[in-house]
Amino acid sequence: MALYRHFADKDALLCALAEDGLTAWGEIALSLPGREPTEWLEALGEAFLQFALMQAHRFDVTFPSMMMVPIDQAKSVERLVDRPVLEIAFAVSALCQGLLSMYRAGRFSSEKQFKALYRSAVRRHLDSYARDLPWTGHAPSHA
Repeated sequence: MALYRHFADKDALLCALAEDGLTAWGEIALSLPGREPTEWLEALGEAFLQFALMQAHRFDVTFPSMMMVPIDQAKSVERLVDRPVLEIAFAVSALCQGLLSMYRAGRFSSEKQFKALYRSAVRRHLDSYARDLPWTGHAPSHA
C-alpha cells in the first residue's frame, strides 16, 4: 500500500515505470555520435543490447522508437528500400527483443555465443533493407 502514497493506481505506477525506462533509453540513444543514419542504427542496436543486458528492468518497459528518425533519414537518401518506417522499426525491434528474451530465458550456452548471434542477426536484418550496398559489406537479398 505504500506505493499508492506516490501513485494514484496501478496504471499511474506503470506509466511512471515506462517513463523512467524511456527516459533512460532516450539518454543513451541521444548520446550516440551523430554518424551516417545506417551506422547510427547499427550503433543503436549495440546500445540496445547493452541497455537490455545491463538495465533489464528498464528494457522491459521501453520501445526503441528513437530508430524511426534515422530510418526515415536513410530512406530519404535512398539507402533503404521503400518500406514504411514503422514497419522497419517494428521488425528490427522485434528481432532485438525476441533474441534478448531468448537469452534471458537461458536459451544460449553463453553470453559470448548470444552476443555473436545477436550482432550477426541484426546486421543481416538491417542488410535486408539496404537498397544497393549494405553498410556491413554483405550482399543484400531482395529476392
